[in-house]
Amino acid sequence: MQKSDLIKLVYFDFNFWRVDVCKLTLAIGKIPFENKIVSKRYFIINKESDEFPFGQVPLLHVNEKIIAQTSAMIRYCGKITGLYPSDIFECALVDQTIDFANDVTNLIIPSIREQDLKRKKIKREELNNKILPKWLSYLERFLKNNNCSNFFITNKLTIADIIVWRILLWLTSGKLEHISIDLKLKYPLLNNYYFFISNFTRLTSLKDFSQIVSNQINH
Repeated sequence: MQKSDLIKLVYFDFNFWRVDVCKLTLAIGKIPFENKIVSKRYFIINKESDEFPFGQVPLLHVNEKIIAQTSAMIRYCGKITGLYPSDIFECALVDQTIDFANDVTNLIIPSIREQDLKRKKIKREELNNKILPKWLSYLERFLKNNNCSNFFITNKLTIADIIVWRILLWLTSGKLEHISIDLKLKYPLLNNYYFFISNFTRLTSLKDFSQIVSNQINH
């Protein structure tokens, strides 16, 4: 990356982990970026154009080049900020957290898109009582088997920390109706880890961190 590179994140006018993790990573690395908001109407009209390579947002622009797909965006941001490991096995561990976050998101999306309130409630209750507990138990086990410090899976902050923290914030924020805000309390390692990262100065001192938390938590 060159100092003259112009970086721009493209997304809608609300917070979501897929774009927030990039914002936080760039902010920690003190790399300036533009936050470009597109309307849903604009996106629907133009999503089949070259502007949106896979018909999706968020997008990461680097000068005139476009990076799509969450995993590629997060890795790019991690690499230019030093928050993506150089050790190839640590890279594999970090990559698993990205895939975990994507898997959990794909499990939740059908309930977000469900318009019928009764069916939405049924889907959310299944997520709360069966699906998410199973996946959080996987994540707790993954942390137990790979943890070597206060950070998630390495001895220093990486994008894995930002990803896992942001997913746990989303799941227990109250924004997902019928999903318990106490869900992570059943998993002591995850709960303690979440508390540590939520009070980690390099994150909490960021304007983007405060904005994300303020907009994510139901008061």
